Order: sequence, then structure tokens, then C-alpha cells
Amino acid sequence: MVQYQDFEARTPETAQKYVEEAIHDTEEYVERVVCDLGTTQMIGRVGLRRDGQVGWLWYSIEPSWQGKGVATEAVRQLMANMAMPEYRIECHPQNLPSRGVARRLGMHLVIEEENSCTYSSWKTE
Repeated sequence: MVQYQDFEARTPETAQKYVEEAIHDTEEYVERVVCDLGTTQMIGRVGLRRDGQVGWLWYSIEPSWQGKGVATEAVRQLMANMAMPEYRIECHPQNLPSRGVARRLGMHLVIEEENSCTYSSWKTE
């Protein structure tokens, strides 16, 4: 599902090629496959783009697995392994499930515009 994403849906073939290329971490990007622990079937992906001291997070979970805490837990594990000073999530304001992921991760809203909102893990106290 690409309702709130700015690219077209991938075919199974182009998705496979993308994953094969994406699993090789770089200085700037880290990406992980999310699997069903019972079957090891790929059910999504999570990733991070390093931008100085900020880790910009993303996630995409198969529709049948959405709403079950999979994205929240996968992103939480990625954050625990990356140890960045600050994490951010940007999503469409109408994407309420993604906004919920950010809030469950303890992030707070720092920017809200017509087509984008940004959450941050940065502690201001």
C-alpha cells in the first residue's frame, strides 16, 4: 500500500530487486526486513537515513499485519541498535496509524503542515 508514499507500488519483481539492493547498509542508510517470526515470511521493512545527529526513520508493513504493533516494535528495535542522539519520523497528517507509531515510540510533534508532519524523539527539558 502506497497511499501516503510518494512513489508507485512495486511489482513483486521490482520489490525483490529493491530489497536485495537495500540490505547492504551504507554510511547514510540502514534498512532491515521485518519477518513473521513463525514463518520467516517478509511482512515489511524499516529503515533509517542518517542526517548528521538525526536518524530519519521509515517503515512499511504489509496491510494484513498493520494495527498489530509490528511497525512500532520493529522501529523500536532499530532505534535501540542505532544509538542516534535524535530520531525523527515524517508522515502525512492524515496517516493516523503512522502518527500513532511515533507517539508510541515517545516522540512528540514538532512540525505540522498541510501535507507533512514531523515527530521527534529529542528531549527539550
